[in-house]
Amino acid sequence: MRDRRTTLSYASRTLPRLMINRYGFSLIRLIVLIACIAIAAVMIFIALNPARRIRANRNARRTADVTAILQATQAYVSENATLPPDIDTDVGSVQLIGRNPGDCATIRCPGHALPAEHCAIPDLDASLQPYLGNMPADPKSGSESDTRYFINQDANHAVTVGACDAETEDLSDTTAPPIIEMTQ
Repeated sequence: MRDRRTTLSYASRTLPRLMINRYGFSLIRLIVLIACIAIAAVMIFIALNPARRIRANRNARRTADVTAILQATQAYVSENATLPPDIDTDVGSVQLIGRNPGDCATIRCPGHALPAEHCAIPDLDASLQPYLGNMPADPKSGSESDTRYFINQDANHAVTVGACDAETEDLSDTTAPPIIEMTQ
């Protein structure tokens, strides 16, 4: 059995050595910590899937734009007792909103037919300007000359406004993109 002086003497010799090793991070520990943080960041980035969120946000903007155009059209009808000029009543086709989208034979709006002539309504933005402000354009592919939005009036005078370029949220999805249109 050791006496008390021997135990204290042993503790006083080993304690400083243990304390020296416990201060700070070693280089290995620091590299391991950085690697763990990097792996966690990559996993979070993959889980959030930013490309999918961007496509979902663009579709949400398209829905908001379609709603705004339809509400502006309804406000125009309320004030003028008629639809803005040049909106046809052909149930089988839709007309694009834009100043000059191009040749009607080459323009595509997936899921919808366009008339062979007068496939666009160039002055709709001027008619709806008091109710809408500037005519919205598709967040990915729209422009002032071709907003990539369409409008149509059916035989019962119901107006439909929609987006031509809705996107699927998952690029590997082979199904058709969502339909973004509203009728009132």
